[in-house]
Amino acid sequence: MNVLNEPYVRIVAGKKYCSGVFISPDFQPSEGSSRLVLTCAHFFRDLPAVPRVAARGGTIAAVRQIDGTDMALVLLSRPGPRTRLPGLASVPPQLGAPLLTHGFGGGAKKVQTRSGVLVMPVPFAIARRTYTRLRHALIAFSPAIKGDSGAAVEHNGAVVGIQSLVFDPLGTNLHIATIARVDKYLPALRAAARALLAD
Repeated sequence: MNVLNEPYVRIVAGKKYCSGVFISPDFQPSEGSSRLVLTCAHFFRDLPAVPRVAARGGTIAAVRQIDGTDMALVLLSRPGPRTRLPGLASVPPQLGAPLLTHGFGGGAKKVQTRSGVLVMPVPFAIARRTYTRLRHALIAFSPAIKGDSGAAVEHNGAVVGIQSLVFDPLGTNLHIATIARVDKYLPALRAAARALLAD
């Protein structure tokens, strides 16, 4: 029996890390290996070291950040293992839709799946320190925590967004998560993928 690896990865740079997900160059669901990982953009600010993909053997050869949102597409130095590659959603889920966040928050070495519910879309979101800003976001009730940034957020098996921010006033996580939508940025993501793979 051919058992596929999970597509979810930790991206590590020194003591910092975030989550990410392997995707195919055409953004369609498939099985295979890929050099492309979708993650959050804010991880790549002022990194102390060259990022590597933990337990997957590759370092990051190039990064394309997507303007206007907190998403980045990264190219690995070599393909990851054969895996189930989730597709990217072309439409957002409906209000109240169940969501699954697949990340490595809290220092987890294995992917953790956290269940949530979509509350509403918002046109704009910003972090407390104002350095992470995104247009076209989703707000969800979700137990996402630090380290889940960059995690794939899925509905019905398709990636609808990338975990970006958690609402934690005074250090208290209120289980309100901000998610960068993929459907609004598919053209930009396609252009980034073409540019990365052409280099």
